[in-house]
Amino acid sequence: MKKKDKVPKFKTEDEVREFWDTHDFTDYLGAAQKVEIKFVDTRPKKQAISLKIDPNLKSKVQMLAQKRGTRYQTLINMWIKEKADEESTRLFGHP
Repeated sequence: MKKKDKVPKFKTEDEVREFWDTHDFTDYLGAAQKVEIKFVDTRPKKQAISLKIDPNLKSKVQMLAQKRGTRYQTLINMWIKEKADEESTRLFGHP
């Protein structure tokens, strides 16, 4: 198919959907414009700690994390946060 340099103008999102349902975007690569995207990681920084736990407990937590589709360290972190928030609310009235 012949390459095109311009994507038509659309009045509604329905027109956009209908157009792309019936056209191949690779025919319009000539109309593509370079866009610079800057990613800023706003997640709070984490600090590594060392924690000794019973090997059987570690295995159990690993199995539970695998069932949830996450890493066991992430699951432990979630549980510690939940418990800390609960206790903080109980003692101080806020998490």
